[in-house]
Amino acid sequence: MKNKKNALLVLITFVSMFVISMTFTNFLGSTVEAISFSVSTQQTNVSFSGDKKIANFRNGESVVITLSNPSSFNDFQWVVLDQYGNQKGSSGEGKFERVYIVSTLNDYNPTTGDRATINFSIKVTDSTGGLLTKPNEQKILEYDGNSSSFNLTDKLTLKMVNFNEDAFEWYLEYPDPSFPQYEYWNKKTPTVSANFDTDFLAEAYKLGFDDYNIIIKDVRKYPLVDISFNKIEANLNKGESETLQILYNPVNTTDDKTINWSSEDPAIAKVDSLGNVTAVEKGTTNIIAMVQDKLIKTKITVNIPLATIDLEEPIKTMNLNEKAVFKVNYDPLNTTEDKTIIWSSSNSSVVKIDSTGTVTALKGGVTNISATVGTKTVSHELKVLSPLLSIQFDKKNVVLQKNSSEQLKIVFNPLDTTDSKMITWTSSNPAVATVDSTGKIAGFQSGNAIIMAKTGDKKIEAFITVSNTSISYSTHVQSIGWLDPVADGTSSGTVGKGKRMEAIKIDIKGNADLGIQYSTHVQSYGWMNWVSDGTLSGTSGEAKRLEAIKLKLTGTDADNYDIYYRVHAEKNGWLGWAKNGEEAGTEGFGRRLEAIEIVIVEKGATAPESTTDAFVKKEITPTVSYTTHVQSIGWQVWVKDGTMAGTFGKAKRLEGIKIKLENLPYAGGVQYKTHVQSYGWQGWSTNGALSGTSGKAKRLEAIQIELTGEMAEKYDVYYRVHAQSYGWLGWAKNGESSGTEGKAKRLEGVEIKLVKKSEQAPVSTVKSFIK
Repeated sequence: MKNKKNALLVLITFVSMFVISMTFTNFLGSTVEAISFSVSTQQTNVSFSGDKKIANFRNGESVVITLSNPSSFNDFQWVVLDQYGNQKGSSGEGKFERVYIVSTLNDYNPTTGDRATINFSIKVTDSTGGLLTKPNEQKILEYDGNSSSFNLTDKLTLKMVNFNEDAFEWYLEYPDPSFPQYEYWNKKTPTVSANFDTDFLAEAYKLGFDDYNIIIKDVRKYPLVDISFNKIEANLNKGESETLQILYNPVNTTDDKTINWSSEDPAIAKVDSLGNVTAVEKGTTNIIAMVQDKLIKTKITVNIPLATIDLEEPIKTMNLNEKAVFKVNYDPLNTTEDKTIIWSSSNSSVVKIDSTGTVTALKGGVTNISATVGTKTVSHELKVLSPLLSIQFDKKNVVLQKNSSEQLKIVFNPLDTTDSKMITWTSSNPAVATVDSTGKIAGFQSGNAIIMAKTGDKKIEAFITVSNTSISYSTHVQSIGWLDPVADGTSSGTVGKGKRMEAIKIDIKGNADLGIQYSTHVQSYGWMNWVSDGTLSGTSGEAKRLEAIKLKLTGTDADNYDIYYRVHAEKNGWLGWAKNGEEAGTEGFGRRLEAIEIVIVEKGATAPESTTDAFVKKEITPTVSYTTHVQSIGWQVWVKDGTMAGTFGKAKRLEGIKIKLENLPYAGGVQYKTHVQSYGWQGWSTNGALSGTSGKAKRLEAIQIELTGEMAEKYDVYYRVHAQSYGWLGWAKNGESSGTEGKAKRLEGVEIKLVKKSEQAPVSTVKSFIK
């Protein structure tokens, strides 16, 4: 839609003043009407009949255009063209004031001073497109239920499609309700004939519009059936508002739609006359809407959102193994949000926290305790204090060669202590050995010094020997071969790689009066012969593991030194320090040696560290096995360790016996002899040989049994017999006689067992032999 009230501004500059007569011509140049103008500054009037016109005039004239039919200027435009067709100005009022036009050089005669005559044209344009004089043909618009529009140039007749014309009214609607002339705005009398003629269009045309809407009004009655809310329920936070809407059934009801609003509990949620609901306080209520006799309700729940959370008086420090409970404060306290707390610790190795907020301090350190409630999280730094209990050196005795150095390390207990770890180092004899601020010691001359380390109230000492005497050693390691020699307590071998030591070479340097001997315990071979001064001990190329080792000093200077050594054994790790020929390692477990450390110290100096469990030997329990030859039965199966051999209650004599030891932890054996019917005491039999008779029907009447070798030093052998007429006699031991002599009583059963020295003997040793 366009308002055609355009202002017309024409700028004409006059070069000189002339009295001119001009005529209107049409756009093609034909004369339509003659018009006379007055000269000079007097105004000249031009009338216009409604067709498109062009009027010529000269510069220096003032021209006024008069619109004769119709009288409105709103539907026409004027522009001024020079003789070349170039536009020079425009005026919506159709009035051209005299102005000056500066001509070009071609228009000026310098001899006479005259200026050339310049002609101008007024071009008049009808913006209506000739509607007033030439309206379009009538159109028929079929209405199918939608609003329609048409152009100013149309004459229109409406025709209903599938509708009853009596149920509708329709109007012409101007497109711009803000237009100041309202006499035609939505006031056209409705008509059922729906004929809109040229007269009405002409009136509308004068108002400056060229497009219109057809408004069709349904005048039927549609009773209200029911109403509903646009939502069944609503959740609001305290202070929030929401507008409820009513849905009508049918949507186009013609009944009164006035709504009466109310709240069942305005203290929870209130509602105004427009359906705006405001949440007041936590709770649930119903908003009621009533239209005529129709009443509906919708549920409103008012929530209190959680604004912030913080921790209630959180502690900043805890002691090791201490427990504490963290709690959360809610703002506001009456929030309706879920208050479930998710607890976490940024360093679960320092503290752990459970779902109740209970914190347990596990080790020294710093962590952040966090509580999360919904989208809110609060964190707090917590420090677990771990007081320093003690400190110790990684080695207590250090042997240094002159002009050499070694690093001492401090082991803190506990390792996670939160106390200061600043160490103050001092040497008791800087002329012999010094120590720097990092614990690095340096040897300068032969002698002894004590290196002290102190932190807080904790102080430790290490004994330092600076000597020309040094011990050098190299080990042969599985799949690696011979390692480079190391000296004076440095580890040789590997740790954590699961590789066996297979051989070793050891040598003394710097002291011609001191030598060394060493022996190794090798897989499947046992203890090897002693070797000395750099000779290989162990095996090479046989893939045999070293299981233990022993070392001792030799030479005229041996009484002035002690040699300490320790090994890293499979599964055992580093064992204690052995010295001067003691065994170091394991025996009976089949475990490999993996590394070794060796130091020489002055006689009587303390061991580098603990000497406990330098050698671990598997406890082997020996067994005694035996079998008897029984009358009419023959040889029975072997039994052992106190089980009866023979018979009981069958009156059958024992005629022979064999005894042996098995699974020996020590060297030695067993020997035994029997007293035989008609033969008396026989000579000694050993280790499974027959004592007694076989095939001669001679009864055994008594027996003696004893251990031999190292077994006799570690164990006792106990035995008892079941004798004819006497039953079980008392226990005899270690070569004592058991049975009868001179009574002609047969032995019927025997029991034998080994008992470790100092352990409790069998129940009764009374009356073990009757003579």
